[in-house]
Amino acid sequence: MLAAEGAVGGPAPCVVDAGASGQRMRVARVEVDAAVPVPPGTPEFAAAARGALAVPGDGQWTVTRRPADSDTPEPVDQVTGVPLVRAGRVAGPASPWYRFADAADLLRENDPQAEYALVQSSDGHQVQFPRPRIAAGTATISSTERPLLADAYARATAAGLYAVRAVCFPGLAPWELRLDVAGRYTFGTGAPTDFQNIPGAQRTLVDNAGLAIRTSYAGPIRYALNPAADPVWAVEIDKLLTSMDLGPFEALMGVKHAFRVDANRPARLEQPEQVYAPFLDPVVAILRFLTDLLGIDNTFSVVPVPGSFKFQAKLRLPVLAPPDKYIDFGGLMIKGELSAAFGWSDKDQWFGSVNIELGMKVPVVPIFAGGKASFAIKASELNSQEVTIRAMWAWSSPPDLPLGPLTVSAEFNYGIQVVVSTGGAWQIGLLVEIVGKAEVLVFVVAIRLELMAAIGRKPPPDEKVEAIGRAKFAADVTICWFLTISVEYTIEYREELSI
Repeated sequence: MLAAEGAVGGPAPCVVDAGASGQRMRVARVEVDAAVPVPPGTPEFAAAARGALAVPGDGQWTVTRRPADSDTPEPVDQVTGVPLVRAGRVAGPASPWYRFADAADLLRENDPQAEYALVQSSDGHQVQFPRPRIAAGTATISSTERPLLADAYARATAAGLYAVRAVCFPGLAPWELRLDVAGRYTFGTGAPTDFQNIPGAQRTLVDNAGLAIRTSYAGPIRYALNPAADPVWAVEIDKLLTSMDLGPFEALMGVKHAFRVDANRPARLEQPEQVYAPFLDPVVAILRFLTDLLGIDNTFSVVPVPGSFKFQAKLRLPVLAPPDKYIDFGGLMIKGELSAAFGWSDKDQWFGSVNIELGMKVPVVPIFAGGKASFAIKASELNSQEVTIRAMWAWSSPPDLPLGPLTVSAEFNYGIQVVVSTGGAWQIGLLVEIVGKAEVLVFVVAIRLELMAAIGRKPPPDEKVEAIGRAKFAADVTICWFLTISVEYTIEYREELSI
């Protein structure tokens, strides 16, 4: 009957102190199942009390259950609850150990059909304490297994609520939680405890044809839980490198940093330092020299994605005078920008991008002649890699040309744009851009008109060729330097061609 119907039992509402340890458990029912020994032998009847553990408020504590044929823990069913068993015969001596395990696993502690674990979590970490047990008369929960620590990157790779065993940092020894009189846990001695690195010391967050993001670990990995300390719990990981491969460029951009999360503050990347592929060194060096020379701030930020354990890293090295003006070096005027980013967004999931823009003007009396060039590459977890190259030639009026009460400037640009995607789509077109600005008293009006005529091919399986026309109009009106009204309007026309 037990084999066909499963464990049988009934309600037994009460509160027990498991093994007189101070660990309280609210029992809802008692059930009986068949326990099969290892190696297989004669099954025996085994009883279990099922209910809910009283857990402390230091972090988010739960209990999980993982079947032996799965690597993914799942939350304990709220109806069946957590089981508590103790080996021993009715008329004979009992085991000193109270274990949180199914009644069917009473005789197979080292090879259970389902493994239970205490779990402490936050948005930035997770620690699993598998196969918990209590020695009778001691204020300690312990195990024969090692604890498992997951940082924010490990949690980012999890398909469910809990990180799988294979991606976690294992402890160096079996774990122990000591209970105080208030039922709060202290891990080990209470001091930060080292965990072992994962095989290869590298974790892959995403890896496809156009984009790869990896995290490498070179420093210590520590976890602490101690109610007498401040903060009560903390995860500290030093010497990490999170890097991005974009298309054929390996380690195009990366962030060296430390990772911290604790009871007082959310997950964060501390002491971030950006690194680049060697071939970008000359560009970065020139832009840094110019921005330092001109006193322009280099903006680099690592920000968390709200409501998750993911992040975005963004860098911007601008060489321009605000707002978006060329810098005059006498007979030569230049502006430029290097921007790069990688991380997570709701639209693209994991993404990476690099954009380089350069512009130059030289005086050809009575106008200025010059050009602009840009190169952008972007890839994401959901979409293919895309490369955009834009080259434009330009002429412009002298900057801030006075016309009575007005101060005006105008710029005319024309050129080509090529967009190529690894998914098989491409686009090539002609661009015309007209920019004008007028200032009078406290009013500044800036107008930008961009026209594009292009031909493109859709990605497989369509692979249809189409003509594309687009007009984009944007205007900004600034009043008294602190109020800006912006308007942007885009019209696009597409028609399939029978080519």
